[in-house]
Amino acid sequence: MEKIIINGREICYELTRKKVKNINIRISSNGILKISANNRVSKKYINEIIISNAEHFISSIDKINEKRQRETNTEKTMLLGKEYPINIHCSDTEKVSFNGSNFDIFTKDIEDRDNIIFLILKYKSDLCVKVFSEINLKVYNKFKEAGHKLPLAVVTVKLMKTRWGSCNYVKGKFSMNLRLIDHPYECIYGVFCHEYAHFIHHDHSKNFYRCVTDIFPEYKKYDKLLRE
Repeated sequence: MEKIIINGREICYELTRKKVKNINIRISSNGILKISANNRVSKKYINEIIISNAEHFISSIDKINEKRQRETNTEKTMLLGKEYPINIHCSDTEKVSFNGSNFDIFTKDIEDRDNIIFLILKYKSDLCVKVFSEINLKVYNKFKEAGHKLPLAVVTVKLMKTRWGSCNYVKGKFSMNLRLIDHPYECIYGVFCHEYAHFIHHDHSKNFYRCVTDIFPEYKKYDKLLRE
């Protein structure tokens, strides 16, 4: 992708060489000029055309961006039990930022839905490492204070279709669903309590649930919230 600065404004364009007689220019839905020209047309000449028509291009790009902004503001995602709007921006650098009020997603192609979802999940996955590590230690200490001798679980994060978490009590490992990060902190805390209780009870007996609620009295409330 090429860039040209005109009166402080950046215009991005993609040049495709084709066997065409004329120079064809259209503005894509992400505000980038799509230009096709034959090999005899120099890049310098193309830049001159863009500069001479800059006012028209900038006006059209602004209208497209305004329309896109209205559309993208309707998109939302969940994080720790709250819903936040998503703003999508065209950028050579792909990243996701969160300011406490909304998500800003910077991507090379705002129409690539799969990539946008990938960027959000990557951001949430990184956040899971931090949040889950904190909760893991808190729950471990709760069981330890209650007199249970347990290992500090090794936690991995992955997308799961049917479970919020799973426990390998032989290896001392938990697998936690990445989607948990969408739900309230207490729900995640409850899942960790559930999995730690499996170190003691390898089933879902009354003794198992008694163990969980002894550690986390509000477990049933937040377990129900997850199920709903």
